Amino acid sequence: MIGGGPDALLDHELIKYLLALAIPRGDTKPLARRLLAAFGGLGPLQSAYDESLARIGGLTENSVAALKFALAAALRLLKTEVEDRRVLGSWQALLDDLTADMAYRATERVRVLYRNSKSLLIRDEAISEGSVTTPRCTCGRSCAARSTAGRAP
Repeated sequence: MIGGGPDALLDHELIKYLLALAIPRGDTKPLARRLLAAFGGLGPLQSAYDESLARIGGLTENSVAALKFALAAALRLLKTEVEDRRVLGSWQALLDDLTADMAYRATERVRVLYRNSKSLLIRDEAISEGSVTTPRCTCGRSCAARSTAGRAP
């Protein structure tokens, strides 16, 4: 990994090494392969609820935590990148951040992105989360109140 960079490892190898942090003396490769097969890929696995992960045999509370640490680190890195750039000058960077955070979520989420007069992101806040109808209700209340401030161009 050190010489080859992040693409040097396959998805199951990344999961294997994360699991090895919590299961140091065991063979984690079969478990890593089972997890990827059960969840359909790295993204859905990383975003899975703890209860869903616990149903897979061989996972301990510590191994679930090791998987979640990787997700937290990845999201923090992406958030730092977005906060350090001109968001409106780079829609792709914004979309990359939102996709990384929301693509595999089991619930819907409404987020408000606050920007300053120079179009720099100063705050990213999740204001509503829940079923498919929950964000619609939140947005519907905003429309009903005829809110106009902060609309993107």
